[in-house]
Amino acid sequence: MPIPAVKGYKPLCVTLRSQVCDEQGIGQWPMWKRYDSVKGIIDQFVDEPYRDFLALPYYDVDKQKSEEYFYWFTPRSDAEFVRLSKAGADHDFYKSLLDKTLAHYHSVLDRLKNEGLAEEANFLQLSLKYAGDSESNVYCGDNRVVATVWGMRPRDGFDFEESIIFADLFPEKELHIVRFELGVRGTTDNPTELKKSHGSRIEPHQVPLVRANDGCDFLGWDRNPIGVEVKSDLSFTAQYKEQPKPKEEPKEKSKEDPKEELKEDPKEEPPITHHIRFLTPDGQVIIEFDAEHGKRIGSDYIPQLPVVDGVVCTTWDGDPMNDVVNDNRDYKAIAPAPPDTQKHTVRFLLPDGKVITQFLVEHGTRLTPGQVPPLPVVDGETCSEWNADPMAESIVEDRDFTAQKPERKEPVKSGRGGLWHALLNWLLLALGLLLLFLLLWLILLGHGHYDFCGCGCTDPVVRPIIPTNNVIPDDNVNPDDKVIPPPVLRPCDEVQKSGSNTPESFIVDMGQNSGSFEFDYFTGNYYPDLIVIYDGEDNKGEEIFRFFGLTDEYEITKTIQFHKPKIYIEVIPDGDSGTAWSFMVHCPND
Repeated sequence: MPIPAVKGYKPLCVTLRSQVCDEQGIGQWPMWKRYDSVKGIIDQFVDEPYRDFLALPYYDVDKQKSEEYFYWFTPRSDAEFVRLSKAGADHDFYKSLLDKTLAHYHSVLDRLKNEGLAEEANFLQLSLKYAGDSESNVYCGDNRVVATVWGMRPRDGFDFEESIIFADLFPEKELHIVRFELGVRGTTDNPTELKKSHGSRIEPHQVPLVRANDGCDFLGWDRNPIGVEVKSDLSFTAQYKEQPKPKEEPKEKSKEDPKEELKEDPKEEPPITHHIRFLTPDGQVIIEFDAEHGKRIGSDYIPQLPVVDGVVCTTWDGDPMNDVVNDNRDYKAIAPAPPDTQKHTVRFLLPDGKVITQFLVEHGTRLTPGQVPPLPVVDGETCSEWNADPMAESIVEDRDFTAQKPERKEPVKSGRGGLWHALLNWLLLALGLLLLFLLLWLILLGHGHYDFCGCGCTDPVVRPIIPTNNVIPDDNVNPDDKVIPPPVLRPCDEVQKSGSNTPESFIVDMGQNSGSFEFDYFTGNYYPDLIVIYDGEDNKGEEIFRFFGLTDEYEITKTIQFHKPKIYIEVIPDGDSGTAWSFMVHCPND
């Protein structure tokens, strides 16, 4: 089965759904299905360097093998991502970054709870469950860590590290060895040999810190290793300079020696040097060496700016490229400024100004689809649009988005032609009401099942309700009490969604005469809905499925057998406002 492609993302690994359990969720929806909502909360409250911690899940099914899969993605990058358990020399750096990331997420979780944002806190808490529990499920690279298989855990006795089911999706690259040759005049506590993949670059934390032996100073490497692209085996040699020896006092001339001491030629004095250090923002030494007085530091000795909390530092606290060396000097990296914490209120309003929802966002945030509510229903009609596109621009001030009522065309009021046009409209309306009355009478007479036939019509067929798992019947819901409009023909696999509170009917072309199909159905949280499926093109076929909605959000997936090329579906909301529902008919299996 080919690996799916997600625009702007690169795949990390794939997991069999049968090998995980404890899928966290809210209502009938698991958290991986609510990723857009979780990402909206993360983008709003989590600091920028940590926002890509939870991998993007992609659910897929291999129908031939009857297997379900989770693919895990991270934003596209040229850097190589490897499991933290296999990070080698980079393990300690990324393990520390993982600990900082988890600590930051839990501090955000505490903040949401303290500010009374219970729903956002619940979403984030369930998503973080099991995230980062195993180094086998965490990938690292590009100065960030990414947790896969979050909100779920491996089944008992199942180890991702040894399993072929949990498989990396990117090809392994050729590895090269990078050596740091210290010689006999220096030592270090860091690794002096690294394995780097082809095309990767040497990072600052991978360069060992050298301690020079007594009597000499460490000047640096024969060339600056930081940022060098690795395309073959590489070697870097440490450079040292011996410290000047103390000047010996001349021996006194012996009085017994009658000969005068011969004068020695003056020796050249060693140049004056000063100790230079480059430091991280918290004072750790990146590199140190001695530089000659009165000269400038060579560019080969200036390291690249270090990474702090996943973000590259902005600059040094001096100008090492142009400063003249005249004393000992430390150059400390300047940590990146914290993100702007200014917040703005975003409100979504009804046409009359009543608030639908409101929340706070950080300055410069661009709203996501999960933060924009659906257009409301006013006076039985769904509003046409918002007064402005909520996702078009970044939020830099308090913003209100107001739902717009659909435009109504005014009737023609002047002229002889307009009068006749109005009379004709009234005549057509009266005729339509008469036909509607006749249709209602026929429905009531036939208990909702009627047939335009001649003599010999039989009594309508009474179809029993077929019970289904996790479905609660409701005797108060009667499809015969609602007027159902003519059905709309739809192909399979086309999602039908509606904000309407009136009954609707559909004919779905299955593309074959018999087989089975999957039916997904979701009801809103205001009023129960009734949905009935018949094996045939109208509601006289055999009833094969009936569903009564609950008073809370509810989702059901059912496998259904059919024996005719088309099926008939009725959706009957039991309410006058606030009803929400959707369904999907999947193409049949032979």
